Amino acid sequence: MSIRLDRWRLTAAVLALAGAAVLFLPLCDLVFDCGCTWPLLGGAERCNMHAPRPPHCPLCKGPRVYGLAFSLALWTALFLPIDRLLRASR
Repeated sequence: MSIRLDRWRLTAAVLALAGAAVLFLPLCDLVFDCGCTWPLLGGAERCNMHAPRPPHCPLCKGPRVYGLAFSLALWTALFLPIDRLLRASR
């Protein structure tokens, strides 16, 4: 099985990456109620990882593999529908 990387798929990958970068912190707050917000509104400044006592946000304070897994899941959730839309519009 071969996966072709054409300009539509590359466009979908870049759009999904940009979307994941923007949505990472708000979704972190939605899932863990940690205080993270949109990147332009302070990002992780109010995250509970800065608090002296636990509980701390597992994505912000935990091992990097947690954040990587969350990012990959978010990117995939954005990439698949964007890719389908772009391919259908051809």
